Amino acid sequence: MPYSYPEQISTILRAILDVNPYSLLDVGCGLGVYGFLSRIHLEQDNLFDENFDVARNPNWKRRIDCIEGFPRYIKCWHEWAYDNIYVGNAVEVLDRLLQTGKSYDMSICIDVIEHFTKEEGYELLAKLEKVSKSVLISTPKEFFEQYIEQNPLEDHKSHWTEEDFTNRGYRIIQHPLSLIALLDRS
Repeated sequence: MPYSYPEQISTILRAILDVNPYSLLDVGCGLGVYGFLSRIHLEQDNLFDENFDVARNPNWKRRIDCIEGFPRYIKCWHEWAYDNIYVGNAVEVLDRLLQTGKSYDMSICIDVIEHFTKEEGYELLAKLEKVSKSVLISTPKEFFEQYIEQNPLEDHKSHWTEEDFTNRGYRIIQHPLSLIALLDRS
């Protein structure tokens, strides 16, 4: 689905705020929940323009970009929260970003990696680790089948364990429902 467990939102947002990135890439943004929350909480006092208008502020200090594989998820609020919206396969978009030299303080990949095969997921991780100083991943702790006829990108293809991430240097953030892993090289 284009959103994730509501119970994990505060844990993920806290991890983002602790890293305090000036550039953030939201991979598989779905409905844009984390981009929207990151924009609000990272900009804080700089959120509004001089007229106290909530419209996109040209003086924002943070760059928040996203990648989304399913174009129909992109809505008007994405234009407010994200500076750049890249539509396409995440690995291919990351390749293009790397080729242009674009980099980020942090990438987040929230409830996305389980939609890739294990091999594709490791490739995704490798690209995220190249493009970003810090990487935050969340995935369900338990595997469950999911098939969405209207959007095959939502099908679950793999299950991930703590060891899949700790073997790559990630630290596990404890959560009852989600496996949340942070690689922080900032």
